[in-house]
Amino acid sequence: MSVCLSADGRYVLSSGGYTDRTIRLWDAATGACPRVFGDEPDSRRGIGSVPEVPSKRVRFSPDARFAISGGSDITVRIWELATGRCLCVLEGHEGKVSAVLISPDARFALSAGTGGSVRRWELDWDLRVP
Repeated sequence: MSVCLSADGRYVLSSGGYTDRTIRLWDAATGACPRVFGDEPDSRRGIGSVPEVPSKRVRFSPDARFAISGGSDITVRIWELATGRCLCVLEGHEGKVSAVLISPDARFALSAGTGGSVRRWELDWDLRVP
């Protein structure tokens, strides 16, 4: 389970525990939840279905336009906050991802795994974001 506040204080990101395995974006002023990450309205599971996103750690990018998550599926994911779309999945850890961070200049993502590994990922925003 994880929670963080955007640098400007406007938004909160939360990642659920064992019973609610979703990532949610919250408006800090109103408490409204405008986005559930991975929500797929056109999914064959039905309108409003929310798949489980196996993430335990979440953090904002410095400009709060993106989020990074990591968890039990040993991957790191970069999310676009405006759409809730997963922009990329980074693989390379051998154990669960226990910590994630986007550098202040947003050029790198950092992640740590339970197996003791620390990874630095170079983010190529020009190719990932239209």
